[in-house]
Amino acid sequence: MNLTRHTISEFYLAPTGTTNWGANQCKNDRDGTVDFDERLRITDTPPGLYDARLKDVSGRTCMVRNLKPRSGRNLLDRRKGFCHPAIDDLSHQHHP
Repeated sequence: MNLTRHTISEFYLAPTGTTNWGANQCKNDRDGTVDFDERLRITDTPPGLYDARLKDVSGRTCMVRNLKPRSGRNLLDRRKGFCHPAIDDLSHQHHP
């Protein structure tokens, strides 16, 4: 569920420490974006540690390392420290 207060247009995962970015997970949503309070279905992601890269609809980007996606876990939650404080203010640019 997206609890970032921002509409996300791109969300990629790569095995930690690599640049092997998978497909844009936002394409799993019917309109291609993930609005506030909307769930995003993550696909083709075997268990393991991942780096995540995301972009909101205004073009602001963020990256976080060493995520462990699990069923039912909320990756896009500013209250859980996703992308550290920058998720709540995506104007802090974090590039891979």
